[in-house]
Amino acid sequence: NESLKNRIKDLEALLEQEREWNHLAMQSKEEELRSLREESQKQLTEYQDLLGIKVALDMEIAAYRKLLEGEEARLNISQESAGGETVGRSTPVRRTPLRSTKRKRAYFESGEKSVSDSQVSASSKSDVEVHDHDSEGKYIKLYNKGSTEIPLGGWQLIRRAGEQETIYKFHRTTVIKSNSYITVWSSDAGASHNPPTDFVMKGQRWFVADNMSSVLLNNNGEEMAVRETSKKFHKSLEQRVLDTTSYPSEYAPEEIYHQQGDFKERCCIM
Repeated sequence: NESLKNRIKDLEALLEQEREWNHLAMQSKEEELRSLREESQKQLTEYQDLLGIKVALDMEIAAYRKLLEGEEARLNISQESAGGETVGRSTPVRRTPLRSTKRKRAYFESGEKSVSDSQVSASSKSDVEVHDHDSEGKYIKLYNKGSTEIPLGGWQLIRRAGEQETIYKFHRTTVIKSNSYITVWSSDAGASHNPPTDFVMKGQRWFVADNMSSVLLNNNGEEMAVRETSKKFHKSLEQRVLDTTSYPSEYAPEEIYHQQGDFKERCCIM
């Protein structure tokens, strides 16, 4: 009977652990989907901006082309009607607006974009688990998900970050109550020492790295819980519009001059 109870307890703990892992996996997927949606929206906005700039430039080019074609046609008619000497002159021609549009001026910036992706895994052999460890090294938080309090006297909490390691040993009277948290703070985190829920280390801090783990050992040195975090970095090429300015196309920035020449040209009609 006692063996069956222990078996049931182990199965319940395993089920709770699977639930936690599934929850973490769902959170990671949701973060990834949110990031992809934001990136897609950003690219769509940039595309719309570029499309607007392209349309404005196409309209301006078409207006210049029509203006030049009209001026060329006028000059040809003038030369043929003269039938003799044509003295070159410089004639200012103001741009005639086709309609009120706006000319945009865009400034672009290109560069590499670095995106980090964090992967978290956690496991425990008892009701006490490493619930959270701060990415900035401020704290490590334990949680007792069971229905009874568990003594932590002599237990050790170890942070491994790259080649660095921090070890904190719990006082022999430390107990974590059921459904409760215990937080162990770095000495420079600015937290207050308030047992039995908050403990501040003396002269020590939790080291951080791209790959780090927080391990809970019992007083026999057996690993009871662990939480691991690893970061992966991805680089991509990014181009974005820094600023755009616009002004109405009917107000051209300058007048256009067509130089007909300072020499004498004789036209012969055959």
